[in-house]
Amino acid sequence: TWVAGVNAADASATLSRFEVRNGHAKGISAPTAGADLGADAAAAHMAGLRDKARRQQESAQQAQARDEDNNGVEAVARWWRRPLDEWTAGELLLACGARVVERMRDAV
Repeated sequence: TWVAGVNAADASATLSRFEVRNGHAKGISAPTAGADLGADAAAAHMAGLRDKARRQQESAQQAQARDEDNNGVEAVARWWRRPLDEWTAGELLLACGARVVERMRDAV
């Protein structure tokens, strides 16, 4: 897209910075190959993210299969052994309430 602007000094048409970056200056309709090395880096980064997501998904599926083999016992144990900073306030209150109820039942 050409800018509908005029340079006041010589009355020539002007381009936006976006168009200059994208190769529209001097009649070039698209960037030349290798003109934007950032695109290659971005593509490599995205490929790495896809690979990482695929590995995480496979790991989660394997963990789920193990848990199903043990009737979910490992999943429950893993949930209770989480680090304290991963617990929400509601989960902490729920766990404390469960402990109080357990003690009250033992007292009866």
